[in-house]
Amino acid sequence: MDDWTTAVYVRELVHQAEAAQLAAQEFNASLKSPGANGTARAFAAVQSLLAAAAMVSKMLWPKPSKFRFDGSPLKEAEEAQRKTTLDRGRTLRAALGIKGSPLLESRKVRNALEHFDDRLDRYFEAGHRMVVDRNIGPKNRLVVIGDKPALHLRLIDTEAGTVSVLEDEVPIQGLFDAIDDVSNRAHGWLTEHGQ
Repeated sequence: MDDWTTAVYVRELVHQAEAAQLAAQEFNASLKSPGANGTARAFAAVQSLLAAAAMVSKMLWPKPSKFRFDGSPLKEAEEAQRKTTLDRGRTLRAALGIKGSPLLESRKVRNALEHFDDRLDRYFEAGHRMVVDRNIGPKNRLVVIGDKPALHLRLIDTEAGTVSVLEDEVPIQGLFDAIDDVSNRAHGWLTEHGQ
């Protein structure tokens, strides 16, 4: 990738960081003055933060499939595109000096959000009937009824500082800080390259 192309991707990383910043502000505001729709606001903000993190993750650590939708191997042009996508991720990480970021590289919370319906289908197909959704507060203070624990669809644990989607959790502040680090590196790269 040349500098112009790299700059387009780097600016997109900045845009996603701006979205994360707005989500964090809305999240904090929803907790400080919840009002009638405080829970909805808090979960909408967290979903926006997770979506921004997912976009940053996809851009820096892409994982294009080695197979077509029908399970067959990629054709030559498709394999070339897959390699280009992988190269783009490596190029961006090198340009920004990013060695790794466990919170952004991990796909578990993002996948839980993006495949929410499929995972919920499997939970119900296994015969489970208890669900707890959109709770804000410590997970250990929720009441368990019966012998099987309930599935937490979405939970903001204010004590632990985490958000859980279908039992996969991530620290909210840590995720925001990781996105902010990428943003600072992106701004530095743009300044250094006169963009």
